[in-house]
Amino acid sequence: MTNCNFDDYNNCCEKDSALLFIFSPNIINAFGMNWRHSSHFFDNFDIRWNIGIIGYEQNLQGGSDMVFLGFPNFRLMHNHTRIGLEFTPVKMWDWLDDDDGSVSRISYSFLNFGVFWNMLNFSGDRFNIFVDPFSRINYINLDDRNRLNWNSFVYTAGFRAGLITGQFDGSVNGFWDSYSITVVGAEIGFRNINGSNTFFSVCTQIS
Repeated sequence: MTNCNFDDYNNCCEKDSALLFIFSPNIINAFGMNWRHSSHFFDNFDIRWNIGIIGYEQNLQGGSDMVFLGFPNFRLMHNHTRIGLEFTPVKMWDWLDDDDGSVSRISYSFLNFGVFWNMLNFSGDRFNIFVDPFSRINYINLDDRNRLNWNSFVYTAGFRAGLITGQFDGSVNGFWDSYSITVVGAEIGFRNINGSNTFFSVCTQIS
């Protein structure tokens, strides 16, 4: 920027404004903020997001069943390898300790990452049916006494299938176009909760 004193402030600002006018579009494009020129990104990656997910989970070897709520959800998948990443900033767990679900404990996790491989999928213009092997970690947990427990974690691995609605006709070219809804989904697999192993199934998963 030009060094200006008070007397020639206006002249200097005109020069600086001209420089900003020339370089600003290039700066914006360099950071990918201009969606019209970033369509090649959507040729290589599929981005999906939604406002939240809710589900019920049953442990097949005993232990606590749970109701969970996560919000929001983001997914990034490489179109050629079909390998993707998922991230949910906040997830709430309602652990049902008794057989009748009369006793519950609510906790939260704030680091929820997953990886998956889109092994099978069938897409129409507005829907996608998928089958994925996946792996997921939930960490940084706030327990039912509002204590942050750094030793608490939930690790999950298994298979899932479901139905997603959204734009799948190749016309996605921006953030709002990538909004999608999981109409229904199911998971089954292995889970490790703070070192204890179990098998689980997710009966219902909707987002």
